[in-house]
Amino acid sequence: MDKTLKTRVAIICATVTTLVFAVLYWQYLSAHPTTEDAYVNSHRATISSQVTGKVAAVHVVDNQFVKKGELLFDIDPKPFLITRDKLRAQLQLTQQAVNVNTDGVDAAQSKVEQARAVLNKERKNAQRFATLSAQGKVSKAEADSANTAFKVAEGNFAAMISALRQSQQTLGKTGKENAALRVALALSLIHI
Repeated sequence: MDKTLKTRVAIICATVTTLVFAVLYWQYLSAHPTTEDAYVNSHRATISSQVTGKVAAVHVVDNQFVKKGELLFDIDPKPFLITRDKLRAQLQLTQQAVNVNTDGVDAAQSKVEQARAVLNKERKNAQRFATLSAQGKVSKAEADSANTAFKVAEGNFAAMISALRQSQQTLGKTGKENAALRVALALSLIHI
């Protein structure tokens, strides 16, 4: 074999080998693209829930097509149930406090009526004893004692009126107009 033939065979083998490696490398790059400054365009949608919480279950897989309204995931309901129950209990406690305050107003009104009755009785006694004392039928000390009882009854009546007003202020408005009840109800409705 002469030298030129060997050189030609070597060049042909090298060319064929280079072509085979080039084709294999091209197929590899087709399956595994790489770049240093690439941008990918895709159709992505960001989703979020109206409430925050721990995801309890996921009902879709990656790249799954979903329709509007389809359930994607469940959020653990325990914290929300605890909050709801806490606010319901707070509402009940507020209702009980309003009931206690209502009873306090009722009791204060009863005490005012009792104090009014005692005041009227002591006023009549003081007037009667003043008249009898002027006629000399009872001593001045008895008339003074009756007048003192009347003044004490006046003080007690004023104190009962003040206690009634304080009870009414503590209660506030009654029924659905009560501020404490409205706040507790609003909070419970927001979280239910």
